[in-house]
Amino acid sequence: MKCQICNNSMVSIGTVPMGKNCEKLEAVDITPVEYFKCNKCYSIQCPEIINWTSIEMAEKIYNQDYVIYDPDYIHNRPYNYAKSFIDIFGTSFKESHLDYGSGAGVMVEILKEYGWNSNAYDPFSFNIRPTKKFKLITAIEVVEHSQNIQNTILDMVSFLDRDGVILFSTLLCDSNTDTSWWYLAPRNGHINFMTETGAKLIGKNTSLFFSSLDQNMHIYQRSRNGMKNLVRGTGIKW
Repeated sequence: MKCQICNNSMVSIGTVPMGKNCEKLEAVDITPVEYFKCNKCYSIQCPEIINWTSIEMAEKIYNQDYVIYDPDYIHNRPYNYAKSFIDIFGTSFKESHLDYGSGAGVMVEILKEYGWNSNAYDPFSFNIRPTKKFKLITAIEVVEHSQNIQNTILDMVSFLDRDGVILFSTLLCDSNTDTSWWYLAPRNGHINFMTETGAKLIGKNTSLFFSSLDQNMHIYQRSRNGMKNLVRGTGIKW
């Protein structure tokens, strides 16, 4: 099999129970699923789940029990990230904002309360595609759920305005990552991981500059000063 990001060969790094989850709860489903690592960019993928249909994904992962394995999904995560974005861009952020992979749209509603020009889009729950471009696109814990990270980034780019910025959260893997990594959790839908090398390669393929704010938060931008210019317009020191 070939890596989705760099098209090089991948090797198996072993199997984990389908029920392995980030909450470290006992795996209810012990069916083994296999993960593979790229020999070149070290990205990790689970081809079995990547090839599932949307119906299979909904039945086996995003079902009524999903919240057990991701309890922050409902309130804590959207609230905390809304606070983080307000800390970065301030209240009453006037530039157009799209939250890609917005889930139930909770974070967008919080930001709107603070005067943001925010919009929600999720291929599954808010599936009416926007018809305009956005200066800021956020994607909170989206790419690790993606069945094709590069295609997901390309889809985000299709909504990106000139000099726009994509701000997304995920944990990057590295050459030493194996199946013991807590974030490698099929029950949470974590099936696709990229390294910094892979992230930069996707940026090159999409004419975007990649950088990281911290271990979890990363940036794709059309120009090297895109984020600085966007924040500068808010009056907040960057």
